[in-house]
This record gives sequence, structure tokens and C-alpha cells, in this order.
Amino acid sequence: MDGLLYVHHSSSLTSSWCLASLLTPPSPLLCSFYSMVDLFTVIPIFVNYRGTQPDVVTVYTFSEGLIYSLYALNTTRILRVLRIRRKLLKIEDAVERYIKEVLLAISIMILFFAAAIKFVEYPYQIRDYHTWIYYIIVTVATVGYGDIKPLSTQGRIAAMCIIGFSIISIPYMTNQLLEKMVSRCM
Repeated sequence: MDGLLYVHHSSSLTSSWCLASLLTPPSPLLCSFYSMVDLFTVIPIFVNYRGTQPDVVTVYTFSEGLIYSLYALNTTRILRVLRIRRKLLKIEDAVERYIKEVLLAISIMILFFAAAIKFVEYPYQIRDYHTWIYYIIVTVATVGYGDIKPLSTQGRIAAMCIIGFSIISIPYMTNQLLEKMVSRCM
């Protein structure tokens, strides 16, 4: 029953988006980043109720590849959290605003990477989303307990990208924060 309510909510959101795009001038609606994120996050919901996610090894035709790609768009639902950033712009203190932006960015990074690794590892490991969040936190923190690890080649490549992105982005954000704090003290 909960799934039917979710499909009904997504279909009403899609129909309202289509209606709004027809009734308003195209520039504000179609050029908005958040509007495009909304559209791309609703499309995969209809595909999810078609059946189970196809295995990447069994994708042979164009239509199977399209359905597999639409399942991958499920990970973009997390990007809707970026709407919070607009509220952070109202904070006047640059250091306080940047601390909250860094926390938001790290939270989105963890949630997005967990969704991506869950998608990539689906046929090889069927684990809860919360387990993959734990894996990403352990990996990004460079602790690496080894209790959970990617089994597929795609999962290992995704893990390498996650580690590389984390090693570059987190120190960069920390450096930017320190520069803002030093400039505030001077």
C-alpha cells in the first residue's frame, strides 16, 4: 500500500510539473536546476514498479540498457537536498555559512555515494542502504575495517572514484574554511 501511495504521489508531481511547463513561459521552469532535478528524480519511480533492477551482465538490448540507466537515475533523488543550500545563503557570517555548506556537502556526498555503490553492487550484494552509508563513512574516514567491500569490478572502480573524490574534496573544503577563518580574524 505504501508503494502505491508513493507511485500516486510521483504521478501527481509529474503531472503538475508537465502542467506547469505548459502554462508558464519555458525559461523559468526549464532553465531551473532544481526543476530538472525534480523531473529526473520522479522518472525512475515508475520504472521501479516495473520489476527488479536488471543485472548489468544481462543487459543486451537497447531497451534493457535504457531501463538499467533509469534505475541509475534513482541515485539523483538525493540531489533534492541541495535546495537547503538556498537557505544557507541567508546566513550573513561567511565562516558560519561555509561550515554549514561543508556539512551539507559531506552529507550529500555520503548519501549519494551510498546510493551509487548500492546500485552498482546490486546483483552481487543485496544490502540495506544504511549498510552502504556505513561503508561510505568508513571509507571516506580512511578507517577501512574491511567488513564490507565491493565484490564486482564496477563496485571496485566506484570505490576508487569515491576515495579519490574524498581525498581531493574534503581537504580542499577544509582549506577554504581555514582561509575564511583567517581572513575574518584579520
